Amino acid sequence: MRVLLRVAYDGSAYCGYQIQDNGDTIQEELEKALLDLFCVPIETTGGSRTDAGVHAKVYVANFRTDARIPVDRIPYAFNTHLPGDIVVTGAMDQTAAALAAGCTRPGTLCETTGTAMVAAAFT
Repeated sequence: MRVLLRVAYDGSAYCGYQIQDNGDTIQEELEKALLDLFCVPIETTGGSRTDAGVHAKVYVANFRTDARIPVDRIPYAFNTHLPGDIVVTGAMDQTAAALAAGCTRPGTLCETTGTAMVAAAFT
């Protein structure tokens, strides 16, 4: 299953979304939480890159898993393993939404990050 996450965060303490050597990142925290939850390393793909200190009300990322956890329970499970300044506010099976990177959905033209289409998919 490919899972699409909707994430909100205060980026004050982070060096952006993408993992890098010079400090903590949102992606690193999400992947640590995934390791805690599923006991295997799982990579996330973010909808875009952000700079150090940038905040997000709606950020999208996705990951693949063979786990059988119901998708509606994923935010609750994630949030018990994330620092307080990062919150997973929603999750859905990616087959019902756009890819966070590439935004490929047959017959649909969307913005680079697919923000409008993803927001609509969560409503």
